[in-house]
Amino acid sequence: IIETNTFGANRFRLSPYGLESAVEELNCEGVRLAREAAGDRAWVAGAMGPLGIRIEPFGHISHQEAQAVFEQQAKALASGGVDLFILETFQHLPELLQAIAAVRAVSTLPIIAQMRVTAGGVTTEGVDTSQVLTAVQRAGADVAGVNCCEALAALDALAEMRDVGGLPLCGQPNAGQARSVGGRNLHLGSPEYL
Repeated sequence: IIETNTFGANRFRLSPYGLESAVEELNCEGVRLAREAAGDRAWVAGAMGPLGIRIEPFGHISHQEAQAVFEQQAKALASGGVDLFILETFQHLPELLQAIAAVRAVSTLPIIAQMRVTAGGVTTEGVDTSQVLTAVQRAGADVAGVNCCEALAALDALAEMRDVGGLPLCGQPNAGQARSVGGRNLHLGSPEYL
């Protein structure tokens, strides 16, 4: 499976660049490029990330508005021809649930739903991953997991999810903690550590 380069291709994240009206075009092009690179060797997952703006109760964006923005992106990815969806690096479980609902409103394709976790395998808001697994399964995800986190945090989270059971699991940890080196964020963990 390879991912489209569309993690931030939603209306809210594109708005600062004056590209909020290009959601469909950019997502379809992301699918085209990934499909070209994959050939017949891999499936193409339509990547969707958080909105980049807080939703209620922590922000002013309603759940309905969040779902509509996710739905616009999901519809574009589906029309572009993805094989599945990957919703990743979410830190706020209610936002991930809105993204799942949006995908389910436009597609029956498989969904991988991933949260970002911290040490001990809990979300940054303190939700344990057993609750995440139960919630995303109930919402309609086909695979649950974690990403964009330390390898040991991912391992803790996946072990907890495994104990709950119910869905296949996916882990995509980072190779160590990101460090700024010469103005670039680099993950300095070795392949052996990972």
